[in-house]
Amino acid sequence: MNKVKILLLLCIGGLFGCQWFGSLEAKGAVAAVDSLVVKDTSAYISLEEAEDRVLALPLAKRVAKYIETISEGKRGISYFSDAATIDGEEFYEIRIGYDSSIRFETYYILYVNRNNGDDIRIIEPVSGDIIPISSFKDDKKYDEVPEEHRAL
Repeated sequence: MNKVKILLLLCIGGLFGCQWFGSLEAKGAVAAVDSLVVKDTSAYISLEEAEDRVLALPLAKRVAKYIETISEGKRGISYFSDAATIDGEEFYEIRIGYDSSIRFETYYILYVNRNNGDDIRIIEPVSGDIIPISSFKDDKKYDEVPEEHRAL
């Protein structure tokens, strides 16, 4: 019986000891990681902020209205995000489009600079070039609702 008590005390002591040493290591690791951060993060934007900026664009609003119209109000604009590097800079890649029950239909692929949220780029659909959104000549094709979806 004494051996069981001693073994139990050793196990409990081991658990508390691991917790104490683990917390010391974690505190040291945080300091080490913080000391490695060199770049200024004041301009850094999060993925959520980048998505909000894309969805606030007039282009995205027109696509959202178009999708809502053709789906008779059952669906809205969908998007998914990824990371991308363009000319050595980090960007969020955000694809906007229609998510049907069969597949995701990408309408536009946009890029938001992680360090400058005002730097938004788009893949030009015809040439495939990545250009600033300000240079994009929108054909407004999503302003036109197909005949079969127009109200009578």
